[in-house]
Amino acid sequence: MAISSAQRQLATGAAFFGAGCIAQLLSVAAWAPALKAHMVWLPGATLLCGLLLLPRARWPACLIGSLLGVLAVSMFRISAWDVLVTVGGDYLLVAATAAVLLRYRDGQRLMESFADIGRFILFACLLLPATSAWWVTTLARRNELNPYIGDWLNVALAHSLGYVLVVPAVVGIVSAAKQPERRNPASTASFVAVVLLAGLLWLTWSFPWDDIIVKRLLILAPIPFLVWALASFGIAGASVAMLLVAFLCMRMSVNGFGPFAAPDLAETILSAQFWAIGTAISLLFLAVLAEQRTTSRLMLKRAYQRLSKVTGRMLVVQEEERTRIARDLHDDINQSLAAVSIQLSAIKRELGQAQRESIDEIQEQLMSISKDIRDISHELHPSILRFTGLASAIEGLCEKHNASGELRLHCSTRNLPPLSEAQELGLFRIVQEAVNNIDKHAHASLARILLEGDRDGVSLTIEDNGIGYAPEIKHAPPPSLGLISMEERAKALGGNFDIARGPTGGTRVEVRFRAGAQPHGAD
Repeated sequence: MAISSAQRQLATGAAFFGAGCIAQLLSVAAWAPALKAHMVWLPGATLLCGLLLLPRARWPACLIGSLLGVLAVSMFRISAWDVLVTVGGDYLLVAATAAVLLRYRDGQRLMESFADIGRFILFACLLLPATSAWWVTTLARRNELNPYIGDWLNVALAHSLGYVLVVPAVVGIVSAAKQPERRNPASTASFVAVVLLAGLLWLTWSFPWDDIIVKRLLILAPIPFLVWALASFGIAGASVAMLLVAFLCMRMSVNGFGPFAAPDLAETILSAQFWAIGTAISLLFLAVLAEQRTTSRLMLKRAYQRLSKVTGRMLVVQEEERTRIARDLHDDINQSLAAVSIQLSAIKRELGQAQRESIDEIQEQLMSISKDIRDISHELHPSILRFTGLASAIEGLCEKHNASGELRLHCSTRNLPPLSEAQELGLFRIVQEAVNNIDKHAHASLARILLEGDRDGVSLTIEDNGIGYAPEIKHAPPPSLGLISMEERAKALGGNFDIARGPTGGTRVEVRFRAGAQPHGAD
């Protein structure tokens, strides 16, 4: 059932009404014992998140819903008109800031570059809190908010802290949800680690340290936790971790614990706010480095996937072209040679003995050429695969080499599961290329080919007693086209390709894949 525009606006307004209520309640809960001692103000931050993530058509619903949520929590103590004017003006500044951040962002994702973070810090963490604090403190002198609102610096820091803690966390979580490949899977061990590290931080800060130097060094205690969260979960995890650490820091500080606790409450609050804002900003810049590294890794992964698809398709096209050439050689050229031989036989009956001997020699040459063409045709497209299967094709390849060359091949196949035509052809081509490489480069006298199936899949092992393979040598020549071809065919089978020195010298090539895997590039 389609949802109308009015229903979307109503749902958005209701959601931000709830968000405004919760954000204002949390802000009140985080208030210091003194009335004019703000720790953090969250409604503006939740509204900024919505404006950055939702279409502009829903901005009015966001603004009205959040404003009514703050009003619903505050109106029991303060005049509704004073709340509407004060918070409404603040919200207009938030909307202007959101418009600027969206107008000048670098990419599709928010906060994905140093320029984005710089603009966010400038506009959302400096200019917006400064102007909002001026607006709020100016109006508070003339209305019922005056007993609750502190000085300009306290209000500005409370607003800035809300933006720098909440907005990156929410934006990071939403971005990770929209791009599953950027998400790091959360496990039970990860949550256990979060609880343990948070508990360790709480114990460290709550311990009554007497040494002033040790007490100041406690400022660094959250750093391992924050860096671990950043490395494990990216900008979303780091921002959430920073949010938890900041609230822990503020609550413990006003209760007289931790590195920021001081006899003067105002000094305690300012110290905790400055530390939380500075740490959060530093973490954001580190998060950008991590995000850019993740972006580069994902771009490389996608490029590799596209290359694998192109390579798989190229191998399919190559086999199709080989089949066409093999068919032309066998059906056209060989038939033409046979026709020429028949014509020579007809001419030979009309000639004398001396001329017949010459024609016999020509016919023998034609037969030799025909055999060579037939061999080339079979190498281009081994029809034996279709009629007798992979095991017989490999056995035939080994017998041919043993009959014509110095290299001796021992071939063995066992427990092979049913394979598709593409899988059989890919394995045969790998064996064919490996044997050609051994013939040309290994200086080997013996090679063993083992093709077998087990419960984990199919494995192909090719070993020789030649001069060996040493990829660890510096300045070694790049891999040959044959090795690249074998590796790409193994990947096209959905398997792994490994080449190394054999256990007794020589070279060992191994290919392993699951029998049920769908070959890449197969139609």
